[in-house]
Amino acid sequence: MLNLNKIVDLALSELSPRQREIIVRRYGLPSGPSMTLADIGDSYGVTRERVRQIEANALAAVHRQFRGDVFDSFTKMVTGHLQKFGGVRRHSALSEELQNSPNQIKFLLEVSGRA
Repeated sequence: MLNLNKIVDLALSELSPRQREIIVRRYGLPSGPSMTLADIGDSYGVTRERVRQIEANALAAVHRQFRGDVFDSFTKMVTGHLQKFGGVRRHSALSEELQNSPNQIKFLLEVSGRA
C-alpha cells in the first residue's frame, strides 16, 4: 500500500509556505475539514478571489511536477482499482476501499489530472 502522506508531502514540497498552507487548508490535508476560499481569505486578510488565484497557481505548480515513479504508482493503483468497478466509483467508497484519507485522494487525483 502506498503511503499517501509521503506522496502529498512530496507534492507540496516545492510550494511556498503560503501556497502550501492554502492548499492544506483548502483540501483539509491530511484528513481535517476543508475550508472555504472566504474563510481562508479572512484569516489572511485578503479576498477569496486572491486565495483562489494562489490556489490555482499552487495546483498548477504541483501538476507540473506530478511526474515520477511515486506519482505514477499512485495513479496506476487508483486506475487499477477503478477498472474493477467499470471505471466509476464514489469518492467515499474509493477512499474506504483504498484505506486512505479521502482528502488526500481527492487532492492527488486533482493534481494528477485524473479526477
